[in-house]
Formats: sequence, C-alpha cells, structure tokens
Amino acid sequence: RIAKAPTQTEAMELASQVLRQLTPTTTVAFARYDATSDSLVCDFSTGDTHARLIGLTVRLGERVSWLAAANQKASVNLRHLG
Repeated sequence: RIAKAPTQTEAMELASQVLRQLTPTTTVAFARYDATSDSLVCDFSTGDTHARLIGLTVRLGERVSWLAAANQKASVNLRHLG
C-alpha cells in the first residue's frame, strides 16, 4: 500500500501507521538529507500535536539519534517518555 500511495504525504501517513503498530510510539518523524547544509530536515511527522518537529534541522553528527543518517542506516528511537 505504501508504494502505491498517490502522494508522498499519504505514503508517510501509511508508513507511520505501520511503525506505530510495530513499536510502542505515538510520534513518528521522517527527515530528508539536505546536501547543501549537510543536515537532516524533518519534513513530515505524525503524533506531533504542536507541529514542533516540522522544519527541525540537525547537522549530521550533532545528535546521536540522527547519527544513523551519516552511516546511511535506519534508526528507531524508542525512548519512552512515560
């Protein structure tokens, strides 16, 4: 279903639903690599009720949770805030 989604936003929504089924999370964020600034930019999130993640920019290597991008590997941060 994700690959056949008509828009990128719908694909991200579907991917978020799958991730929430697989992990104990309520917030999911997707970032893209921006080569001009050598950073990751959050373009999409779900569960972020105040939309604080959209536009978040982190230079590669600045934060451990985003370090996986520098190594081109997926990362899931399962930190429980309960």
